[in-house]
Amino acid sequence: GSGKTTLSKALIKHIPEHERIISIEDTPELIIPQPNHVRLFYSKGAQGLSGAGPKELLESCLRMRPDRILL
Repeated sequence: GSGKTTLSKALIKHIPEHERIISIEDTPELIIPQPNHVRLFYSKGAQGLSGAGPKELLESCLRMRPDRILL
């Protein structure tokens, strides 16, 4: 790959602990050590029970008052 996940993991370490983080992923790849985080997952294609994709989850997470959104 191009190192996107590796770069993201390195940058996450520099986010202050008091900030609210919401991540949107299709597979659990990110390690988020900060205590104030929420993980949202979506399924690719027709898999999964809900039809929510990244766009719908992004719209939903804006209502959760995040300081940072990781997509």
